Amino acid sequence: MMSENHVSSIIVVDEKGRPLGIVTDADLRRGLVSAEPIIDKPVDLFMSRPVFKVSGDALCWEALALMAEKGVKYLPVVVEEKVVGVVTLWDLTSAQLQTPVILVREVEDAQTLEELRGVMWRVVDAVKAMYREGINVVHVAKMLSSIYDRLVMKALHIAEDELSRELSMSPPVKYAWIALGSEGRREQLLKTDQDSALIFEDPPSGSEEEVSEYFKQLAVRAATKLAQLGFPKCPHGFTADNPLWNKSLRDWTSTFEDWVLKLNAKPENVMFTYMFSDARLVYGSHKLVEEFKKRLIALINKDKRRLAPLARNVLVESPPIDFLKRFVIERDGTKERRVDIKVRGLTIIMTAVKILAIDRGINVTNTIDRLRALANLGAISQDLEKEAAYAFNFLLGLRLREQLRGLEMDKKLSLEEIPSGRYVSLTELSKHERTFLKEAFKVVRKLQDLVAYRFLGSPFL
Repeated sequence: MMSENHVSSIIVVDEKGRPLGIVTDADLRRGLVSAEPIIDKPVDLFMSRPVFKVSGDALCWEALALMAEKGVKYLPVVVEEKVVGVVTLWDLTSAQLQTPVILVREVEDAQTLEELRGVMWRVVDAVKAMYREGINVVHVAKMLSSIYDRLVMKALHIAEDELSRELSMSPPVKYAWIALGSEGRREQLLKTDQDSALIFEDPPSGSEEEVSEYFKQLAVRAATKLAQLGFPKCPHGFTADNPLWNKSLRDWTSTFEDWVLKLNAKPENVMFTYMFSDARLVYGSHKLVEEFKKRLIALINKDKRRLAPLARNVLVESPPIDFLKRFVIERDGTKERRVDIKVRGLTIIMTAVKILAIDRGINVTNTIDRLRALANLGAISQDLEKEAAYAFNFLLGLRLREQLRGLEMDKKLSLEEIPSGRYVSLTELSKHERTFLKEAFKVVRKLQDLVAYRFLGSPFL
């Protein structure tokens, strides 16, 4: 079969197309020269397993990093757990893909916080290079997310080792460290703070206090180390070292119920609900996070009227163009003609897409992935998917450019001082860019209109 199809590997699957193992030409050569011939033996006796795999939407460099980590040359590509293809080391070998892989290895090999902080500046240099090469900003953000994830894992490993060495303590039950907000959506850029939470398994009766204390200490140590690496704690306290964001699954379920039942009475509950709908596992138990998110989405969708306060939140801000399609300039005490592309653009797109995804029970967190899933379900048109994805990409790209421009203007900035890129100056945009910006803001308004009609029964005026 390999000879007929000119391939060097075959994926062995079950009756549903899920990968069970892999047989390579190297496996066959070893089998042919072994003491016991394999020519008439079932392939499952000598195939390699477990089989490492990548999802169809994984980035090429992520696949290359996984190959390097696991020491393999072939990876099945899966969509909804079914094998749809194979990617090989030779497919992926290129200089462009090497830099992120090298950075991941440097993070994993680093032994001290000083070494990790040095890696962060090389990450900044890599982002500059990727931007110059015109790589899609969403891919840049996902690359950053993968490296940030590994920094979190490293901080947790160091914290676990410290607790074991100093206090003879180890994790008493399974736990999960989750990213929230832009980190959860894999959309953070160079300027980001810590938005995180920790979930741990329900402790055995009588050990609640001991278990809670362990994870409190773990989170405090990990969050402190991340702050030293240039990721400040969330100024609003949305960080896993806050006891309110560090609970058992049972306690989190009670918290969700309180939030969802009081969405109208407490506006902050809308923000909390939105943040946790972006929850994404960074380290620990995948099962805990799946159950965590399933319970939250089920609570919201149990009564569709609960979507109304979430929808009203999408309409609080408006895109900065008036009814004559002119830009509305920010009144911030300066003479610079600036517009807010984050709060009045990106955030509205992200939040509008999020409520549409919650309504359909979509479990992915990335905005572009949510748009694709919504279009596939028929919840939005294919045209709107493309328009919204383009607008989001354009605005996110402008924001990254503003961050990089700030770094170029002041090379003495520390990691903590990287500008947010929230505002863009109209005078620094080309005529075409100003036209694209207006079109992007029109799409923002279109999404607001859709949310208003669908969940509030009236247009957004």
